[in-house]
Formats: sequence, structure tokens, C-alpha cells
Amino acid sequence: MHTKHCIAVALILGTALTPTARAETVGDRLQKGVYQEETVGNLEAAINIYQQILADGKANRPHLAQAQFRLGMCYLKKGQKKEAAAAFEKLIKDFPDQSLLIQQSHGLLIALGHAAHSDGTTQDPSRLVCTYPWPFGSEGTLAVSPSGRDFVFSDNHSNLVVRDLKTGDVRKLAQFATPLDSTTSVGSRFYRSGGHSAIISPDGKSVAYKSYHAEDETAELRIISIDGSRQRVVFDPEGKVSWISPMDWSPDGTQIVGRLEQKDLTVGIVMVSVADGTYKELKSLGEGYSSHISISPDGRYIAYDFDVGNSDQGDIALLPVDGSPEISVTQDLSDDSLMGWAPDGRTLLFRSDHKDSGDDVWAVQIIDGQPEGLPQLIKNRMNPTGRVTTGRFTQDGSFYFSSITGRGLHQNVYLATIDPDNHKFITAPKPLPKHANQRAISPEFSPDGKSLAYYVAPMHERSDQGFRYGPGKIIVRSLESGHEREVTISPRYSAGGSLPRLRMHPDGGSALMLGRSEAGQFALFQVDMETGALDPFKLNPGKVDWQLRSYGERVEGDNASWGEYSPDGTVVFFGDVHFNPNAPRGERRTHWRVMKQDLQTGEETEICRNPEGAAGFCNFAISPDGQRLLVGTRNSLWIVPTAGGEPRELLKFQDPQNILKNRKGFSADIRWRVTWTPDSHHLLFLKAGQKSPELWRIAAKGGKPELVDTLPTELGRGSKSSYSTQELRIHPDGQQIAFVVSSLPDQELRVLQNFLPELAVPSVKFPNPPKGNYFITRSEDDAEELGQGLMTLDSGDIDLGEGEEAGVAPTYFVGVRFTNMKIPKGARIQNAYLQFTAEESGNDSAGPSDLEIRAELTDNAAPFTEAQHNISSRKKTKSSVEWVPGPWGIVGERAEKQQTPDLSSIIQEVVAHENWHKGNSLVLIVTGSGERDAISFDGGDGQRNAPMLHIDFK
Repeated sequence: MHTKHCIAVALILGTALTPTARAETVGDRLQKGVYQEETVGNLEAAINIYQQILADGKANRPHLAQAQFRLGMCYLKKGQKKEAAAAFEKLIKDFPDQSLLIQQSHGLLIALGHAAHSDGTTQDPSRLVCTYPWPFGSEGTLAVSPSGRDFVFSDNHSNLVVRDLKTGDVRKLAQFATPLDSTTSVGSRFYRSGGHSAIISPDGKSVAYKSYHAEDETAELRIISIDGSRQRVVFDPEGKVSWISPMDWSPDGTQIVGRLEQKDLTVGIVMVSVADGTYKELKSLGEGYSSHISISPDGRYIAYDFDVGNSDQGDIALLPVDGSPEISVTQDLSDDSLMGWAPDGRTLLFRSDHKDSGDDVWAVQIIDGQPEGLPQLIKNRMNPTGRVTTGRFTQDGSFYFSSITGRGLHQNVYLATIDPDNHKFITAPKPLPKHANQRAISPEFSPDGKSLAYYVAPMHERSDQGFRYGPGKIIVRSLESGHEREVTISPRYSAGGSLPRLRMHPDGGSALMLGRSEAGQFALFQVDMETGALDPFKLNPGKVDWQLRSYGERVEGDNASWGEYSPDGTVVFFGDVHFNPNAPRGERRTHWRVMKQDLQTGEETEICRNPEGAAGFCNFAISPDGQRLLVGTRNSLWIVPTAGGEPRELLKFQDPQNILKNRKGFSADIRWRVTWTPDSHHLLFLKAGQKSPELWRIAAKGGKPELVDTLPTELGRGSKSSYSTQELRIHPDGQQIAFVVSSLPDQELRVLQNFLPELAVPSVKFPNPPKGNYFITRSEDDAEELGQGLMTLDSGDIDLGEGEEAGVAPTYFVGVRFTNMKIPKGARIQNAYLQFTAEESGNDSAGPSDLEIRAELTDNAAPFTEAQHNISSRKKTKSSVEWVPGPWGIVGERAEKQQTPDLSSIIQEVVAHENWHKGNSLVLIVTGSGERDAISFDGGDGQRNAPMLHIDFK
């Protein structure tokens, strides 16, 4: 097939290219660089080698791309992130044909905080679609229709509404059974249970949603047509369970995957029949919880996330619908939160704080219900301006996701001037200056009235467990000058999941705070207001050793909660809750009481315990004259003498007609919202009104409560009705009040298109992976393209790499065509390789060789012809596979040495073509450097020694 060199040239070249004297190739230099980088650890030497290869420019593209990639890796190992990112971006820009290295570079750029594009630029690729209220739309579901046309959510007036994402029109779909207003407190059980969850059916015609009944704390499952017609109740708890939240539809639309909560607060994953509402529990989570539940596109597996014990760790598991054993997807020390399935049905997306990635999105491949390989980072900071909560793919592969604007809950301290006699507002409430990315809470006036102290901290959100406060500091603000100073608290302090609730000692030198101990329990701390030093073991150093009482879910016995000093500073009052961790959930706090401890003697005395009919201990506050305690429960207010005696009910508000009505199941309106007036004659408290918060008062001696004034609606940020007030405190002169406003931000619906283009083709499932060997069946189906594009269709051998022609070594293009491929559209290629048979041995087949293999990117490859450039001119796949074959030393050998690496990626790209069909033909193209001679169809025994293609697929 080719012309051999003349004898003289052969002798000259043979002498020059003996194994001991041949010139160093680019491949050799590249290997030296890798040796210096990975074995010796001399990164500078490796960088010099890679830079020399790139500067030389004589290497082939795979070698140059490898050098560019290794250069970036060296910079990364040295900690030079800027230089590493530049190297990877240059590779993406200059070598778009090197798909494997491109993919690796994208992942590394994402880890470095870059969203990489083919032109080497970085930008946020998502697009804002619309904003909507939060949190009344569940974080665990995202109701975007499969077509991407409709979006269903709940507004601030308890309406289920649908937004046309094409026109922007919004119309009411349904009215919830119990309307919501601003009386719903942030972090309530309702919020934890996902609000009014809604999901759209696979055909886009129906909406399943949860409708909540506050009067009996139940929620029924309803289905309504997307046009608002034909509404019906699918599941009504009727006292059997608390509620059921729809999380996903089965692919055929006959079942709804739901999260069911029993009356004892245990949680389970269930499948509910759309036809008759019957359900089957697939998994009991006990007292655990799952925020996100999603069924696979083939309906075989339910993915869900769950909390690991009492830790901040979350993992993901698969639940086979057929009842097979559960499968673990993630099991590590990171906090993983499920996002959903990709359209291919084999890729599961999740958010994770793995390697401190925060709001990054990861993907793991699921093959036959088993995770395959390690999770891969897909997107770094999915939305830089907010926290991503959940997402859903549409039929065209667009990825819609929900993101909380900012970083979640907004909180700040407000100050207002009031009339000390009638307590009406003289000046409107004004917020304190904001601290960047901080929440301001727990205000407390100093005993001398000259300053206001409050606590600022970042907040770490978990959608299923409310809000958590991170490490913070105390700000002391002068009320005269506005000057602020910081009190840095010992790093040992953590507010945990509770409000710190500052309570100042009468001398102003220290304060009590509620926080989390080093053992993870809630405890009282004393903090020095000058140094920030903590004393977790003594309330009054030098006088009495007072071991802190802790308050936490893991502690059995009597546990302390809030604490206050007596007006003279000699006594500490604290709440004491008896806790039994072995009792059923909801019955663990068997009783509560208010205690006092004399700081001189250490003597403890019980003041009162929960009166008969009082539901749940919420709060207490000591009167300025030190004579009485106000004790608040979830359904009443009580006055208790500090010296001991019978408690007196001041106000009961469980009567539905009472103006201070509290909705059963929600945090009480008075919790952290009540304070004594300086003369000890009245109590002031904040209450959520119909349109805005209200200031009320009631005489300490009893009587009818009266509305004092209404706060302006402009207090909250985000959605107007999505805020609450708390932590009311009054100045010693009675002329100023301080309180906290907690407001909820809006959510953003954003879309990311072409998110995972390589995963957009639905997979085809087979019971067993078919295996197949495909052979060359005709002489013209293995062909060569020589220099100048000359085609040869009937040669006895195939020159892989550089052939010999007229004294030069041109790069050949070798094409092999396989017909009648029995691979259906959408199949998943598991393994593939080409098998050759050695035609020659000796020096020519023992030298270095570096080959590249691609496929023709077409749905049905045409036969080879003698037309010039008939192989090189064909459109090729983006994917490629590098093959560096070892020496071929035996003629006729057909073994592993003559077998290519896995070609799955390139064949997958072909069968994913929109017009690919079973029975079509496939062409593979080989080019590169070096020389390996293989037997062709015409070279001997037909297909027996000719190239063969082996493929395993699903």
C-alpha cells in the first residue's frame, strides 16, 4: 500500500533512530514534566518543561493541550489560583477540540470560583425570570410545568396563583382553607412543614397542593386543574395524621410522592393514589425530616435528603419503589441537600458544603440504582446573589431554580419615642444603621439609660430547621452621640439556634446571654461588657460557684432556659424545664417552672410551675420593682409574686373571638414581645395586626387589653406581610422602646439553559446490558487517506499514525466503518473499544506513538469513496480519545496491546444525535504520530483479523 524508503535512506534513518540515540520526542519531554511534577515534586522544573513545549509549537495538538493543562495544575498546586485559572481558560479557548481536558478544566475553574465558557470568559449564566413571596412557597418543591410555561406559587394573601412565564400574567388558582397573614411567625412549624406545597403534573394540566387548616393543625391534599376548574380533595387526614405535603408526581401521573407527618410528629415518605387517595408508606423517617423528595424519570427510585442525627450534616439516599433495600448516595461529613433528577434519568443533582463549596451544585451518576463514580462539581455559586433552595428541569433541558435574595431572613433593631403616659408613638420607629451581612437582635437598654446594647451575627439557614445564628458580637451604642463600640465575645460562645436575649446586670458591667455550650447544649453565660470574656461556670465570681444549668434536647432532667437578674442584682431568675428524651416526641417536656437563685448563698427556690391549663412555657419578665413576674405561655399570661405564691391569670387568649387570638400551632404572639413599663403598672406587648404590627398594653392588676398604636407597614423588607416583630424592650425613663423586626425576602425564580447539554438525551433502559462485536464486512469499509488527501480503499494493511511515502512521514487518516449497529437511540454506552491485529513488528512498531480517535458526527455514516480527503473532510465528534500504544512485537498478535482505550464518550456522542436510529452505520477515524501497522480486511482472512468494534450498552 505504501512505497518503502530506498536502502540508503533506510540505513541513515536506522542509524539515527536506534533506541539509544534517537531524538527526544515531545511525548518524552511531556513525561519528564509529569515526572518532575508528580514524582519528584519539583513544580518549578515541571513548569519550565511545559512552557518550553508550548513555546516550541512543534508538538501535535493533544501534546500541546496536555502541556497547557499540566501547567495549570502546577500553578494550582503552588497555590497560584489566578495563574492556574488563566492557564485553564487558555486551554478552553485554544483547544476546543480536546473535550476531555476541556471538561476537566471547566470543573477546576468552577472550583476556583469561575464559571468558564468556550471563549475563556466568566459570567453568571442564569437569567432572572420573576420574583415571588417567601416562605409560603415550599422550599422542597418547585412548581414549574414540564413545558416551562406555567409557574404555580402562593402569594401573601393565601391564594394559590399561576404565572404565565411567557406573558407574565398572574391569575388566582385557588383559595387556601385558612388564609395566612402577618400573625404567622418566622420559623414556625408551618414554615418547617413547607408552607402550601404545590407541584404540577407531568402533563402540565393539574396541580397538587397542600391546604392547611390552622384550627386543627391538619392539611389535606387537593388537586386542581391548571385552569382553575375541577378541584377535588384527594387525601383528607380526618384526625388520622397531621398533614401530607406533595413533593413530586410519578412519571405516569397516577401517584403522588408525599411527606406525611403523623400526630406524634413522626415523618414518613408515602405514595398516594391520585384516583382514590389511598397511600402506602415507603419509608419511615421516625423523628427525622426530609426537605426534598424526588422520583426518578423512570419511576423506579425516590431520592430524598435527610438529617444525620442531631448534627448539621445531611445525606441523600435512594428508595426503590419496589421495596428493595435503600441505597446510600452520599455518606460523608458534608451537608448535602437534594435538588432533583436531570432529564437523562441517571444524574442526580444536589447542593453541598463539600470542601466549603456553599451554594455549589454537584452531580452524581446513578446507574441501575447505584451511584457510579465520585460526585462531580457542576456549578460554582449557582446564584452569586442568593441562596439556591431547589430546582427542576423542564422538557427542553432548561433548569429552573429558586433562590432567596440576599442571604435569607433580614433582622434589625428599631428605636421609637413614645409618650410615657399613654404609650403612643411620638416618633415613628427607625432602624439602627445596618452592619454588613449581619442580623441585629436582642436589644437591651443599659440600667443608666445612656446606651443600647444589641447582638449582631451572621445567620446560617437550614430550610428544614428554621434559622441559626453564627458567631457574633455585642454592639454598645450611645443614645446621645450614636457612637458604637464592639464587644468581641469569646470564640467559645455560640448562640446556636436560639436568640441570645441579652439581660444586663444592674451595675452595667456584665450581662446574661443564652447560648450553646461546648458540649452542644443550651446554657446561660455571663459576658463581661468591656472585654467580652465569658464565665460559663460562675454567675458572680468570688461569691459562689454556680454550675450552669443547660437547656437542650439531649439532656435529661431539669434544664434551665432564659435568665434575668433581679433589680438589685443579687438574684438570678431562670426558667427550668424538665426534659425526658425517652418520652414520645411532643411529650418530652413534662413540666416547666420558674426558679430563682440567691447569688450570695447559692440557694435555689421554686417560684412557680406550669399552672393547670397553661400550654407551653414561652417567656417570663421581672417587674422593675422586683415584686412580680410576668409568665407567658402559648395560651395565657400570668402574674406571679417573686416571693412565691399562687399565680394569677392575667389574660387568656385561646377564645377564637378574643382580640388577642393566637392560632394554635404557631408561636405565641407575646413570645419575646412583652415588657414591663418602668413604673411596674402596665405591660406593653407587640401583636401582629391584620395589616401591620400593633402596640398593646394591659394593666398589671388586670382588665381589658387596649390597643395603643399601630406601627407603619414600611418596617419590613421584602414582601409586606412577610415580617414579624419581637423582643420589645423599654427605656428606664419610659420614653423610648426598642424592638426587632424580622422580615422575609422575596424569592427569585431563575433559569439556566444548556445546563447539562450532554445529559439532555433520555436514557433507554434494558433489563441486561447488551454486548456486541461489530466487524468490517467489506473491503472498502477500512480505508486510508494519504498525503494530499489521496484515498486508498483496498490496502492489505492499515497505517495507524505516520506512514511512509516518498521519503517523508505524513500523518495518515484511517477510517473504519461498521454497519447495521444494533444500538437504539438514547442507549447508554458502557464500554467500547477497537481491536486491531498487528501486521508488522520491529523498530517501526516499537517506537513512540501517540494516536487520537474520533467518530464521524453524523446519524448514519456514508461509505468511503475515492474522493480526495474523503476521511479528513468528515465532521468529527467533539469528544476524542488519546491512545498511546506500546510496542507491537509479534506479527499476527491480536491482544490487549492492539486494543484501544474505552471509546464510550465518542460513540455516546454519535448515538445521542437527533436522527440516530438502530441499524445505522458508524465511522471511527484514527490519526496521530508514530507508526503501528494493522491488518486490514484485504490483508488476510477477511473479518477474522480486520478491525473489530466491541460495544456494551444499556
